[in-house]
Parts: sequence; C-alpha cells; structure tokens
Amino acid sequence: MKSPGAKPHPPKQLSLVNDGETTWRGRKVSVKERQRNAERAKEWREKNKDRFESKRNEWAKANHDRIVERRREHYQLNKDRILSRNKKAYLKRKAEGRNKSHAARVKAKYGLEWSDYCRIADAQGGCCAICRDASQKLVVDHCHVTGVVRGLLCDRCNVGIGRLGDNATGVQKALDYLKAFEERHRAAS
Repeated sequence: MKSPGAKPHPPKQLSLVNDGETTWRGRKVSVKERQRNAERAKEWREKNKDRFESKRNEWAKANHDRIVERRREHYQLNKDRILSRNKKAYLKRKAEGRNKSHAARVKAKYGLEWSDYCRIADAQGGCCAICRDASQKLVVDHCHVTGVVRGLLCDRCNVGIGRLGDNATGVQKALDYLKAFEERHRAAS
C-alpha cells in the first residue's frame, strides 16, 4: 500500500526506440541477459572447440550456395563502403612503406637485414650495379651455389645474368657474341 503523500509514478512512454529489450525465440530478453548468453556461448565454444569447428564446417558445406549469395548481396549493398575501406587500408600499408614487406622477404630469403640492404644500395648510389638505372626497385643478386649476396640489381639485369647461366663464362660468351656482331657490322658499313 502506498503512503498517502507518495507521488504517483508517471505513465510509461511508448517509444519506437529500442529500450534495451529485444525478442529472442518469442520472448523478451534484456541486453544484460543477451550479454550473459553471449559469454556462456563463447565459453562453450572454447571448451568444445573440436565439436564447434566440425558443426560449423558441416553447416558451411551444407549451406555453401547460401553463404556465397549472402556475401554477394552484402558486397552489392556495401560496395562503396567496402572499396573505400580497402583503398584506405592499401594507402595506409603503402604509406608505412612497401619496403616493410620487401624487407621481410629479403630477410627470409637471403638472411639480409634491411639495414644491410640499405647500406649496399647506398654504396651503389641507389642504382643497379650493372646498368646504373636508378628508376627501378633493386632486387638482391646472389650466388645460387653458395647463397652469398653479390649486390643489388634491377630486375632486368638480374634476370639477364640468370639466363646467361649466372656465371662469368656465360656473360663473357654473350659479350664476345655482341662484340663480334659489332665488328662485322662496322666492317660492312
């Protein structure tokens, strides 16, 4: 029973805004209850990883077409936003330096630290050790027998010496061939 001086509660306002409740399987569920359910589900998935993975994989196989169609619809509905996000991510990676991934490849493939790569490039004047072209990215030239790094070349020169046998003999034969042609050409002129 209310005390005689108590004020009556104001009538509840009807609102079109979500008041913290939603329906789940036909009954109202509070936001806190939804959060508790999500936490319990997460715990269950962590405890039953193998079972969860197999069930998820089974469902994905059975619903492959449905998944592809939903992804396609999502992409079409959000195409501009997705492309914009991808472009921003690409520009961010580029601004951080594509050297980051190049440095990782150089380290993994040749065991060459990025600081050593930069030191070699500086010693060569930032250009190819053969043709002296500075407009292209420099690749690591190494001996395929010993694995020792010889220097930095543009891709064209690196592929060229590779196709000539990756040794001085092959390059010398090519040089002799070209000199012989030039001599014959000069004699004919």
